[in-house]
Amino acid sequence: GYVCPIFPSPRNLNLSLSLPPLRSSILVGLRQGFYKWAQAQTSKAHITFFLHKQKKKKKKQYTLRSFSLKAKKKDHSKLTMEGQEGNQEPHLVLANKLFLLTHPDIPDIEKVQLKEEVLTMVKSDDMAPLYEHLIGDGVLDKEEGVLASMKVKNEEELKKLDEKIADAEENLGESEVREAHLAKSLYYIRISDKEKALEQLKVTEGKTVAVGQKMDLVFYTLQLGFFYMDFDLISKSIDKAKKLFEEGGDWERKNRLKVYEGLYCMSTRNFKKAADLFLDSISTFTTYDLFPYETFIFYTVLTSIISLDRVLLKQKVVDAPEILTVIGKIPHLSEFMNSLYGCQYKSFFLAFAGLTDQIKFDRYLHPHFRYYMREVRTVVYSQFLESYKSVTMEAMATAFGVTVDFIDLELSRFIAAGKLHCKIDKVAGVLETNRPDAKNALYQATIKQGDFLLNRIQKLSRVIDLIADAEENLGESEVREAHLAKSLYYIRISDKEKALEQLKVTEGKTVAVGQKMDLVFYTLQLGFFYMDFDLISKSIDKAKKLFEEGGDWERKNRLKVYEGLYCMSTRNFKKAADLFLDSISTFTTYDLFPYETFIFYTVLTSIISLDRVLLKQKVVDAPEILTVIGKIPHLSEFMNSLYGCQYKSFFLAFAGLTDQIKFDRYLHPHFRYYMREVRTVVYSQFLESYKSVTMEAMATAFGVTVDFIDLELSRFIAAGKLHCKIDKVAGVLETNRPDAKNALYQATIKQGDFLLNRIQKLSRVIDL
Repeated sequence: GYVCPIFPSPRNLNLSLSLPPLRSSILVGLRQGFYKWAQAQTSKAHITFFLHKQKKKKKKQYTLRSFSLKAKKKDHSKLTMEGQEGNQEPHLVLANKLFLLTHPDIPDIEKVQLKEEVLTMVKSDDMAPLYEHLIGDGVLDKEEGVLASMKVKNEEELKKLDEKIADAEENLGESEVREAHLAKSLYYIRISDKEKALEQLKVTEGKTVAVGQKMDLVFYTLQLGFFYMDFDLISKSIDKAKKLFEEGGDWERKNRLKVYEGLYCMSTRNFKKAADLFLDSISTFTTYDLFPYETFIFYTVLTSIISLDRVLLKQKVVDAPEILTVIGKIPHLSEFMNSLYGCQYKSFFLAFAGLTDQIKFDRYLHPHFRYYMREVRTVVYSQFLESYKSVTMEAMATAFGVTVDFIDLELSRFIAAGKLHCKIDKVAGVLETNRPDAKNALYQATIKQGDFLLNRIQKLSRVIDLIADAEENLGESEVREAHLAKSLYYIRISDKEKALEQLKVTEGKTVAVGQKMDLVFYTLQLGFFYMDFDLISKSIDKAKKLFEEGGDWERKNRLKVYEGLYCMSTRNFKKAADLFLDSISTFTTYDLFPYETFIFYTVLTSIISLDRVLLKQKVVDAPEILTVIGKIPHLSEFMNSLYGCQYKSFFLAFAGLTDQIKFDRYLHPHFRYYMREVRTVVYSQFLESYKSVTMEAMATAFGVTVDFIDLELSRFIAAGKLHCKIDKVAGVLETNRPDAKNALYQATIKQGDFLLNRIQKLSRVIDL
């Protein structure tokens, strides 16, 4: 914020000048070629320049000659969006206060002060629309006359702005008209009228020609998006800005956009991309309207630590001068970063504990608090284990300054989640690492890329199908409608045979594929009423053939739910889970069951069908499930305690769910089978982390007796469900998972048996 004139080049100087802290090194060029570059040392209050003269091998000092250096301070209040250092947007300051005011962990005393500050800010800018909204949400109390006064002032100001626009259109040029419209847009933003602000910004854009000015309008829209945390608006605005940059645009605005996009990525849990964008903007940061520079460094360090490997972390973060000059001002952050890089794990855990409140009470990081805490611990545990082939649990606990039980609990969760590649020998108290080789990593990457490609192809096929369906003629005739009415009447009075006959007649009068599909759905509903699985199976096959001729995606998605219910009712839980999950964001099959029931079936089938990684991605973190699961008794505890390896809580939730499963029409025939499968999953998950473990430790983890665990495991081992052996005398369980060759051998035998069964069935048909 300071501008210094060029000073003369003296022979030698030692100068002290009051300046704010500088972030980057300063190089002062002098005229004469035998002088070195000046070395700059910075402190909080002063900056001092030192210069030496060098002539051949000797150093010779000259007498001091002082001179004055004037510094002209700029007025920060006049700084705009042109990139100079300025203050954070008042709207975003208010948004942060509102977030803290509604945070459940903020003390009531602080909330009283926050409420006063928010009310003062709302009154000062006459934010009538926001005030009305906050009163409705119970955040602020309604004060008599205040809202009415605000609305009057809003109307008066808007009237003046409309007059200015009219005057500019009649008497002034295009640029003045644009400025008048922009002033109205900014006023709507100021009073927090989101809808009208967006409309007026669109009008202003229509009056704007220069790319730079259009970009400024996008930045205003982005600020509005971050105020309301409207990620759809933010995403669209970023895409729009990128298209504008293809037409041209200055680098200052391009760098600002990187910070906006980085904040968006961090707010939507894309920490890797956020770190890349923040680091790319670190030396050119001018986005003070979003947050101060210290906050920017805070976000940069946090995102980089869980995204970069040690080499890049050292180059771009640990040794970065821009970070080093600021990091000391942020409590615990320097210790957090340096102790992690320096492998000082005890200090790291202390610093990490100090940072938790800063992350928890940050508006953008708060939704990802638990996720970030897990990711950081994954990084630090992986870094510790990287150096060892095997290490004792006690040595690791000592290194981290925690108990052995804590390390055991932590690692067992991360191993079960596939985050750490090691096994716990509980009996010997040893950790043995087993990192996957390069081929396995390549295989996993290929599968991941293949899944991504399939998803893209499916999306493309949907677009093609929608175009084909739009071109199709879906006309209806009166004769067909009359036959359909008769069919529906037979269904209504539950006359199965006549209903099926009449549906067949109606089908003969039907041409359009969509209408034929509707008839199939009526047949399926009839099949589920009578639990006639033969009828259901034939109807599903018929529907798939119809879709080969065409059909809209809404009906295709409905069929997936019908087929999923059929698979679940016939004990094909794996396929049912896949079909339910594929329909979760497009569910419209309310004729079968409510959405809560659909989520209930989706979670139950997924838990015994998916591995932990897919379960996390598709179920545990799925927003569609998270919004509903709390309404279904015990289901949230059942899912989260299983994934979180809280086995005692899991058994309690599981007991609460048994009646819901037992008294469900479709699940009841498979009640005992499902109970066994769930226990297989949970026992396998527990044993996955151990090479050996005592029976007592397992019984304690599940909150049951040793005898119960002995009886349970002996049954599952005998059934081939668990790969372990019980040493009854020593009271120890030893895992003996089959290797790859054995697994391939077993798979070959299984496929061979399947093939023999098919041949036998075929021979029976020939004999008949």
